[in-house]
Amino acid sequence: MKSNHLHTPNSPTHPASLIAQASSDSGLAALSVCIGRFQIFHHAHLAMIERCLEVAKHCIVVLGSSYQARSPRQPFVWQERQQVILNSLPAQLHHRITFLPLRDFYNMQRWSQALQQQVHALFPAVALSQIILVGHHKDTSTEYLAQFPQWQLCELESQGPTNATALRHTYWQLSPVAPNKQDPALGWQVIQQQVPHASFDFLKQWWQSPDYLTMAEEYFALQKEKKAWSAAPYPPILVTVDAIITHKQHVLVIQRGRMPGKGLYALPGGFLEQHETVYQSALRELREETGIAIGPEQALQYLKAVQVFDHPSRSQRGRVISHTHHFELPDGFNLSLNAGDDAASAQWMAYDEVVANADGFHDDHFFMMENFLPLSFQPQLLKSQQVLS
Repeated sequence: MKSNHLHTPNSPTHPASLIAQASSDSGLAALSVCIGRFQIFHHAHLAMIERCLEVAKHCIVVLGSSYQARSPRQPFVWQERQQVILNSLPAQLHHRITFLPLRDFYNMQRWSQALQQQVHALFPAVALSQIILVGHHKDTSTEYLAQFPQWQLCELESQGPTNATALRHTYWQLSPVAPNKQDPALGWQVIQQQVPHASFDFLKQWWQSPDYLTMAEEYFALQKEKKAWSAAPYPPILVTVDAIITHKQHVLVIQRGRMPGKGLYALPGGFLEQHETVYQSALRELREETGIAIGPEQALQYLKAVQVFDHPSRSQRGRVISHTHHFELPDGFNLSLNAGDDAASAQWMAYDEVVANADGFHDDHFFMMENFLPLSFQPQLLKSQQVLS
């Protein structure tokens, strides 16, 4: 029976020790890296990892979009994806793989720097010239490959039309809440043809979980919302506002009462209305969702900063740009809360608690707070050293 264990850097079985032998293996580089979200893990993903193992002694599999809440676009946590990948490979190869869960930063430079720092922390003795990045230039989703010029790039040939987005659509169509019913047997057949056996087995098992139904419901709610905009002459760009309200190392958060992200933590905010400035809209949403009422002139005294968040993938709704205002409330201010509108509840959350619940926030809201507040999110590198042997 196989078990998870941690390899420590001083152990002879740790990848950092094994990789030192790479120079004696003719034709093999010391280290290869492949990056993906692997949602859903399919044959092209497997081919990329297999290429990594062909060109290098050891492979780092970067599990992107880790440490965040489940969503229809990212339904599986990193531990589930890690296990599917391991189950898709022969057991004798497991010791040659290290998994590196990496969070999203919604900033390409910060993301690439974080990845390089963590790779170096795992394998400090490996020269940059001995690192090979394996990937395939497909579309804008693979522009990250250009962020690592100091590594060698191994271009993987196209593996065919398999697409994780299309696979997820087929997967959600198997739900009883799907508006357009399809033959389940046909849907499963389409998926089975495009994924490894271990991935298919996992999808069949996860399909019976409560998480599957929740994600499917949210997926079709988002589809319905996007369909309402389909008649627009141009793809819609939505403008929202959010408020970061702080007081003595606490921040005001709500729990969303509606999809998308129902039940997740979020900042109080919403859509900009036609007759408002973004500043007025932020104060209105704050009042409606939390009961905190601040007049426009009074609020100026508490305003610390304003920032625009416009990453194209920050929201599942589509292209959504948020104007976010940070207010620091003084002593003596009435901090009592009364949740309403889209908020199911509202609460003051200590900064440490915010960090502890980073994977419970909607969309990029944790990242947004991180840009204003002294939050320190440092996932343990030991987590990324878990391999089966």
